[in-house]
Amino acid sequence: MKKLLILSLALSLFSACVYENEEEAYRTGCNTDNIRYSDNVVRILADYGCAGCHNDMFASGGVNLEGHANVKTVVDNGRLMGSIRHEQGFFQMPRNQVKMRDCDIDKLQAWIDEGALNN
Repeated sequence: MKKLLILSLALSLFSACVYENEEEAYRTGCNTDNIRYSDNVVRILADYGCAGCHNDMFASGGVNLEGHANVKTVVDNGRLMGSIRHEQGFFQMPRNQVKMRDCDIDKLQAWIDEGALNN
């Protein structure tokens, strides 16, 4: 009986350390410190294929994400975060794909909160 009680206690302690879903577990490991345009923002936009439709040659929807100045314009008018967060009134991006991971959205927001610098 004592072993069963100890086993039950141990299991309850370990179950308290489990996240309800993988996304929550991932988010706790999301580092949004020192987000840089050249190292992080460019990579995130490339990972989701954003520049394939939003570039100098083909700026789908009037959005060009090629180069810092163009990205900054879309940041300043609110279209970048509205679209990638799938907010009402914005086209959901990336188009016809799953929403960006929350960590990537958090990194972009951290960069914006720091002034969306060309660093």
